[in-house]
Amino acid sequence: MTEPEIRPDRLRAGLIEGLRESRAVERDVFAALEPTVRDTVPAGAGWSAKDTLAHLSAWRQRETDRLVALREGREEPPAPAAELDAINAVFHDQRADWDWERVADDAESTADSLLAEIAAASDETLADEKVVGSILGDGPEHDLGHLAELAPTEALRSRVV
Repeated sequence: MTEPEIRPDRLRAGLIEGLRESRAVERDVFAALEPTVRDTVPAGAGWSAKDTLAHLSAWRQRETDRLVALREGREEPPAPAAELDAINAVFHDQRADWDWERVADDAESTADSLLAEIAAASDETLADEKVVGSILGDGPEHDLGHLAELAPTEALRSRVV
């Protein structure tokens, strides 16, 4: 049995389309939330919806930084901590005091930056399964996992899932 041929042009287009669509859903979900709901930490602690969007943006920025390093032939930047929960805590602490406008602007900016880096990535970079898995994991898959929890209506939840 032969290995399937990886078509970088189609893979690149699929990654870009997936990120654009998940960002569109992200915009819809957050636009549907009342500001008081969006900005309020739920009873029993946890993250507000605003914190969740900041979290998604932080991971998109991390992925963008990794792709920039690959494109420039540098080592990828180290994670801010060793464990996933600790990384999430660092990202949360960095953005916890941001207001909604800054979080929303960052979400737009990090999505645009990640799209640009996917477009600029070499075919060899996109042929690496770990790179593609990381793009998906820090982009569309990550978004959809969190957005399903936040979608305030059945119509939005069905669009996310």
